Amino acid sequence: PRGSLFAGIGGTYASGFLGALLRVGYEWRLGKHWAISANLGYRPKGTLFIGGSSVGSVSGAEFGLGVSALL
Repeated sequence: PRGSLFAGIGGTYASGFLGALLRVGYEWRLGKHWAISANLGYRPKGTLFIGGSSVGSVSGAEFGLGVSALL
């Protein structure tokens, strides 16, 4: 297996949510067609919108684990 480290800074606007995102992770390639990835992220304080008006904030840590088939 071989792997790669990644890091990202970005923003989100979806389903009434507006906020930033910081994420780091690692991906392991298993041969030519499979990959497993894990990531950790932190979402700084962001604004939650419902019906076009601000209703509070959201923040906290997040994580993810994925398996991919590469064709």
